[in-house]
Amino acid sequence: MSEFKRLVDRATPAVSFFPPDDDGTLVSSDGVWSITTTPKSGRFNVDLRKNARRRGALCAAEMTAAKARKHVDKVVKQLADATP
Repeated sequence: MSEFKRLVDRATPAVSFFPPDDDGTLVSSDGVWSITTTPKSGRFNVDLRKNARRRGALCAAEMTAAKARKHVDKVVKQLADATP
């Protein structure tokens, strides 16, 4: 039984996100995390916040659209696996 509970806990993401809003911001289902991708001079910045405070280690700046998308995917997966 304990093995089953452990497997169920691993299948449930630690953090899940709603679909992006009109501004392209992802907000976690509990409202704690937000990920915003903003264009700036043809490049993109990815801003990650927890409880409205910027988490600089997980943010990225001056990226191409493809790299910004990849970075957002990586951060979402990191948060789903275990909260940093």
